[in-house]
Amino acid sequence: MHSFPTPADGAGAASILHQPPSVGSNTSSFDNTSTQVLRTPPQQHIVHTPPQGINAQPLGISQQQQQQQQQQQQQQQQQQQQQQQQQQQQQQQQQQQQQQQQQQQQQQQQQQQQQQQQQQQQQQQQQQQQQQQQQQQQQQQQQQQQQQQQQQQQQQQQQQQQQQQQQQQQQQQQQQQQQQQQQQQQQQQQQQQQQQQQQQQQQQQQQQQQQQQQQQQQQQQQQQQQQQQQQQQQQQQQQQQQQQQQQQQQQQQQQQRSVKRPRPVKSCTECRKRKLRCDRLLPCSQCQKSSRICKYAADHDPANLSDGSDTEPVDTNRPNKRSCPPGTTNSNNVSNNEIATTPVKNGGSPGMPMLEELTLRMDRLERHMQGRSPALTDTSGGRILYAATDTVRGLTVKRGGTATRFFGQHSPRVMLNVFPEARAYLMGHHQSHASDNLLRSFGLLHKHRQDELHLALKPITVFVDSMMPVQKRMTDILPKKDICDQLVTVYFDTSESIYRILHTRAFYDAYNAYWDGKMQSEFFLPQLLCVLSVASRFETKSRGMGHERSEGVHIPTACALVQSWLDSLKGKQLVDINTVQVQILLIHASRMITPRLQDSWNKLGYVLRLAMSMGMHRDPSESDQRIPVFWGEIRRRLWFTLADMDLHMSIACNMPSLLRDGDFTCKPPRNLDDSELFPGMQELPAMRPIDQVTDNQMQVYAAITLAVRMRVAPLVNRIDSIRDYSEVLDIGTKLERFLDDINHIYPRQGSYSAAQKSKQWRSRVILDMHVRRPLLALYRPLALGAADVPAEISRSFLKSSMVILKYLDELDPTQPQFHVVAEMYHQILKPDIIYCSLSVCYYIQSAVRQNSDSLVFNQHSGACLSGGHGEDLSLVSAETVVPWSPARLVSTVQESLELLIKYMGGGDTKDILCLATILETVKTAEPSVQEVTRNLYAVLDSCLRSSNISQEKFRAFSSDQYGTDSYMHGQMTYGYANSVGSGGSANNVASWILWDGWE
Repeated sequence: MHSFPTPADGAGAASILHQPPSVGSNTSSFDNTSTQVLRTPPQQHIVHTPPQGINAQPLGISQQQQQQQQQQQQQQQQQQQQQQQQQQQQQQQQQQQQQQQQQQQQQQQQQQQQQQQQQQQQQQQQQQQQQQQQQQQQQQQQQQQQQQQQQQQQQQQQQQQQQQQQQQQQQQQQQQQQQQQQQQQQQQQQQQQQQQQQQQQQQQQQQQQQQQQQQQQQQQQQQQQQQQQQQQQQQQQQQQQQQQQQQQQQQQQQQQRSVKRPRPVKSCTECRKRKLRCDRLLPCSQCQKSSRICKYAADHDPANLSDGSDTEPVDTNRPNKRSCPPGTTNSNNVSNNEIATTPVKNGGSPGMPMLEELTLRMDRLERHMQGRSPALTDTSGGRILYAATDTVRGLTVKRGGTATRFFGQHSPRVMLNVFPEARAYLMGHHQSHASDNLLRSFGLLHKHRQDELHLALKPITVFVDSMMPVQKRMTDILPKKDICDQLVTVYFDTSESIYRILHTRAFYDAYNAYWDGKMQSEFFLPQLLCVLSVASRFETKSRGMGHERSEGVHIPTACALVQSWLDSLKGKQLVDINTVQVQILLIHASRMITPRLQDSWNKLGYVLRLAMSMGMHRDPSESDQRIPVFWGEIRRRLWFTLADMDLHMSIACNMPSLLRDGDFTCKPPRNLDDSELFPGMQELPAMRPIDQVTDNQMQVYAAITLAVRMRVAPLVNRIDSIRDYSEVLDIGTKLERFLDDINHIYPRQGSYSAAQKSKQWRSRVILDMHVRRPLLALYRPLALGAADVPAEISRSFLKSSMVILKYLDELDPTQPQFHVVAEMYHQILKPDIIYCSLSVCYYIQSAVRQNSDSLVFNQHSGACLSGGHGEDLSLVSAETVVPWSPARLVSTVQESLELLIKYMGGGDTKDILCLATILETVKTAEPSVQEVTRNLYAVLDSCLRSSNISQEKFRAFSSDQYGTDSYMHGQMTYGYANSVGSGGSANNVASWILWDGWE
């Protein structure tokens, strides 16, 4: 049977189909589910098909309905599950919403707090803005005031500009007048040139006449030589006859007595020592040719007897003394123990006072009886030591005796007298055409470099001749601040060492105040200009001679402005300690460019007397009115700086020093740093040990050695009157001990950086030089002038000379700053390098002549420079005195000569020529004129390269000067048949070297 759906079933179905969604259910999911159920075809058929009877319905409908119901139930269950899940999700969402609401509330609270803080900040900013507005108003008021001041300044500047324009107009008018004058001068010069050309033509004619006269003289000389040869042959025949007679006399004497009695030596001591033929006159012809001192041994002197002699009667046949021609040495230049005597003939009066002769004979007898060498007796004997006058000092006389100039033992002009061959070459006794051209070329180079130097030393006229105040002109030549900073640092690192002039901290305080526009002292600008000048000499490319302010200051202009400022001082300004500082700084700056050191020596004498008038030679503690502690120590530093500079310049200029030991009571300064000294201090700190490095260490050690060094200058000035070596050796021993102490204070070994090694080397060299200069000055007249000098003096003199020449060997030449140090070494020690090089040449000469058979350097055949060997003043063998080989000595002098040429200045040509000539003449025992000339031409080429002068440019100078080319050694063989000026006098060519002064 078929069952039909009951109303309940229908209601259930309807409830399934039309059940509303439950509360909180997901409406969208439910709608989707119901839509899927309605879309099923069986469900639509069941719902919308009305019943038509039992038999009419198919049998499978009820099963389908059941299946559908089951499916619907399953779907409902699924929907319920989904609803439950949705409810859970909704609960979770509600919880999340609650959490979010809580977070939002917290954020709102935080925002409220932030808003409150912002409001507070805004209030503060408003207050600050109000304050800033007030400040701006004040600044605007100040700016308005400044603008008013600037307007006033501009008005003043406009007035000044108008004045300057007026001055410029006046200057232009003056320039126009000067131009007119120059045109007139040019016309006059043209007229003079025409006259000179006429004179030159006349001179050429005269030269031709002189050439003819010279040829005639040469012919006469040849005739005289032939006559002399004939006379010599006759003399030889006479000597042979005399020898035969003497042999006969000896045979007769041997028969009469058993003891051998050889003939006395009748030749002079110099000819006997050199094994030359002597004509037995006084002076003899050989000594006349070589400008030597001719002397004969006393009659009973053992040195006057041949070997093996016991005694000998007095020779009564020695010729009488003849008159000395001009230029030869007379008896006035000979010491008492070397006086040339005339024999007593037939009981006549002696040639010297009897008392002096007896004194000399007693002296010789004592030496003979004691059996001691002369060098040993000199230290305790009573005789006067001998030093040739022309090897110690010289005097140039000009203008009929109204103009004179003194030269001391350090001058190359005086040193040249120690080397007769070099002097003969330069004086032109054996000049060839080649050497004539050579001296002309060097003279032309000297004139060209001198003109350049004089032009560079002229101050800039715009600043010097301006009508502006001197302080304004000094400000105008200052470089920029960064350049000034660099130069000031260089000055305090290099120059404030042994000469303490400025207090570092006080100067930097004034320096910073100046650049801040707060300069208070009128002394600062002159001090700054001098400091920049000293530093510019070492730090800038132009060495302080350039006109551009991009790298430094122009030293001549700066010195001229500072001197102008000093000349304007009056009253109490002259005795202010700041004025003394400026004076010392000016001397320090000007002596670096001044060709003549005597000018600085003269100015230093004025400053030293000014300091003494201020009482600086007395210690500040002696004053009744107490001097502040700070300024008292500054006075001590300045006084010992002046005392040391006085000693140094006096020795360098070979002049007497102004101060003597005991002339002052000022105590030495203390070994302290500048940072320990300041104005207002009540007492000085305790002095540090001398081996502790401070800002004032070098000056303190120099003050310790000053008393011994000051004894040198007076002793050197009276060197002719000392009677023994005791005082000389005493001072020399103390100075050598000081040198050992310097090596202990500044050791050569140690772990130092490159910068520390350079600073250590510089400090050691400065102190070493200040002790070695007096030592060299003390030993110089004895080592190169006395006959019987002790070996320790000669050895110490040579050692000190070599040490000075070898200073640079202690540095690494590969270091980047080596060339800067080398140039500084040349700039500061140039006179010492020349002097020591010439001294070493003397030892080369002695060594070569004593070993002429084995020691020959570049010897070539050629004419000898003089008729005989030059006088060898050293009686000490080179083996005991010279620890270096002659080759090493030659190479050392050659290196020094190359350094002088590399950095040669405008006034160095004469010194270089003098040193090069002496070196070439002492390298061989028999120097050749041709070889010396050839090597000196190589020196000339090096000088031209160092001066940036090409050979073509130099030939143009030569053509303008002489009318033709005198520089032709590279275009002809040695012989110079076509050389220029061959008819001129050689003495006139060389006169610019020997008699015009060493400017």
